[in-house]
Amino acid sequence: MTAGRVDLRRATIDDATVLEPLLSLARSARDPSHSIMALRGYFQFIRATKKLDDAQRLQKITAVLVLIKQNGEKRMAISALGACSTAGAVTPLVAYLADAPVAEDACSALVALLGKDVAGLAMDQREQALRAVIATSRNGATKRAA
Repeated sequence: MTAGRVDLRRATIDDATVLEPLLSLARSARDPSHSIMALRGYFQFIRATKKLDDAQRLQKITAVLVLIKQNGEKRMAISALGACSTAGAVTPLVAYLADAPVAEDACSALVALLGKDVAGLAMDQREQALRAVIATSRNGATKRAA
């Protein structure tokens, strides 16, 4: 599969040149399965690369959130957001709490994220997010951890 001039089959996980072609393919693919594969590759790269810091990861993730329609891709986004130790990851994760099929995934990601030292996260924002987790989660262990 190629997107633009980059051969995606030959790209390595540290080859940042794949991001834009994958994003372009995800936006413009005529076949929905190509869009899904592009999003999966995009998230795989973002999670695995060492070339992006957390702020850059967050920016790349939020750039594709509007393209995500299926629960599998939402889960990938939630996982990637949960791995970003930045305050900006909390808001999109809290938004996923309202999406029933992926709410439990968002709860787990929030508990894991908020269990870390997240720079720039106000204590009241942390408390509100944890209260939302407690109100949303159906998992006893997740509620206790929150």
